[in-house]
Amino acid sequence: MNLSGLGGCWFALQVRPKYEDLTSTLLQQKGYEGFAPRVDMRRPTGSASSERRRHRRLLYPGYVFCRFNPVIRAPIVTTPGVIGIVGCGRTPVSISDQEITNIQLIEKSGVAAYPWPFLKIGARVEIVDGPLRGSRGILLRKRSIDRLVVSIDVLNRSAAAELEASWVMSAEQWNRTSDSEIGMRPPRN
Repeated sequence: MNLSGLGGCWFALQVRPKYEDLTSTLLQQKGYEGFAPRVDMRRPTGSASSERRRHRRLLYPGYVFCRFNPVIRAPIVTTPGVIGIVGCGRTPVSISDQEITNIQLIEKSGVAAYPWPFLKIGARVEIVDGPLRGSRGILLRKRSIDRLVVSIDVLNRSAAAELEASWVMSAEQWNRTSDSEIGMRPPRN
């Protein structure tokens, strides 16, 4: 029986350590849309060279994201590995579609990404080009490398993905741009 067809919002599920993939798979088998995002991370090779090895790693260890109707929670909370639904007390707190889209775009893009300290301040930007096109987040520059920081507010966690400056439109620009122009590369100054 596919209960996910009843609509619903995205929620974060806290899961037992090392159960992220199993829980995600079991939820999908029950007919729910869910995932435990994995991204390419760079790790030093240990040699004297400056080469770095890439490997896939969970972006949010201990959490799985799932879309469901919060009125019908039993099939979710009885899934092996699920500790609970992230929320305020007994009230689940939904995650915006844009926040989930940001994470899905980072996961699919193949760009190097990694957990990042949660940020609420900084320049809000939209990515208008490249593999992260459609993402919105906070622009950060560290050691001459531009990064897009996206956050899951309910978890107080963020992730950062490397990007090229030419992919970015500032929040001021996207607020002045009509909806039909969103996604187009901003004019160069």
